[in-house]
Amino acid sequence: MAEKVAASIGEDVERRNERMGWPLALTGSALVLGLTLWPTSGAPVQEMSFWCVLCGSRDLADALLNVLLFTPFGAGVGLLRGAGWALAGSFALSGSVEFAQTFLPGRFSTLGDLLANSTGGLVGALVATRAGAIRRLLSAPPRSLRLATILAPAAVLVATPVLSRPHLPDGTYYGQWTRDLGRLPAYPGTVLEASVGNVPLPDVRIPQQEAMREALRRGERMEATFLAGPMPRELSHLIAIFDDRQQGIVMSMVQGEDFVFQRRTLSVTLLLDQPFVRWRGGLAVPEGDTVRIAVWQESRNLCVQIDAGIRCDLSLGVEGGWRLIHRVFPALPWLEGLLGMVWLILLSLPAGLTARGRRGALIMGAGLALLGAFVSWYSPWLSVGSPALAAPVAGAWVGSRLRVGLAGMGARQNIL
Repeated sequence: MAEKVAASIGEDVERRNERMGWPLALTGSALVLGLTLWPTSGAPVQEMSFWCVLCGSRDLADALLNVLLFTPFGAGVGLLRGAGWALAGSFALSGSVEFAQTFLPGRFSTLGDLLANSTGGLVGALVATRAGAIRRLLSAPPRSLRLATILAPAAVLVATPVLSRPHLPDGTYYGQWTRDLGRLPAYPGTVLEASVGNVPLPDVRIPQQEAMREALRRGERMEATFLAGPMPRELSHLIAIFDDRQQGIVMSMVQGEDFVFQRRTLSVTLLLDQPFVRWRGGLAVPEGDTVRIAVWQESRNLCVQIDAGIRCDLSLGVEGGWRLIHRVFPALPWLEGLLGMVWLILLSLPAGLTARGRRGALIMGAGLALLGAFVSWYSPWLSVGSPALAAPVAGAWVGSRLRVGLAGMGARQNIL
């Protein structure tokens, strides 16, 4: 009798794994192929050897995204065939993608991508195949786990303004006006003059190197006057400062009627991405008009002026931390807001999973929300006031409800 019950339970588990595994594996593979097998605009700024591992300008950010990208596929294969097959399948799928990308404009393949993709598949398989152990751990989480789930998101919130701090590398600085930068085409207008503070910014090597570095360090006004060209559909380079290693220090860009500004931050030194500000509709001017722009640091805000208009509310708060992993330049406003909320919900969800009851989860979520608001207000590089700052409360609540659901699943399996 016991053997029949055990066999029945085993068959139920196998059927459940198939019901979940096939959709995850198929959806995961479709997601991988859909996001990787399309050309990017332009050509890579610098070709990299296949043997490159974390040697690009934002390779750590790319590695994190690749791990996440292959996690659903690995989870599906893991449920169907186990972790070993998930690792092998992820390696094979990744290898096929990397080979295909060698024929796509703007794409290149590296060993780092292959390793990150395979790691993502293995992580997904381990999480999926050890769901029971994870459920038992969450039913009575140790104090160390509770502490980790509250300290980890708090550390991310505090690190966001630190990583968003402007960072000026050593080297020789060069001004660049409407240049074709490979993946970033030139703006189809004409720059007439540019400066930072009282230091001229020519379209050649900057003569006053130390004065320019000091003006950038103080956040003085970066000003430019130009004749407006046709509205570019792609993000286009207007004016920038690069160093002798082709590292971007500051960059002003245009896309359609939007003005986009980006400056080199500490995050780039750690191979992450860097934030930016976008003034949507700020450059709605007729072709041929003379336009004057200025960008400067004022107290706790980054301000942008276009002709007579001034905006000092373009920066995001800690909800924009996802930009340190991927900037998503063309994202629509509603998508940027949604990504900010999802980012904070995911950060706070583990705290709700380990909290003692719904009330404890809400307290943890409220604490993270207050910390995010304070960090956003205190940092000179971020702004505060986004409704997304309430997302940690929602994330912690969702985590507490998810824990209840997992406990119910475990109880039903024990009855069987």
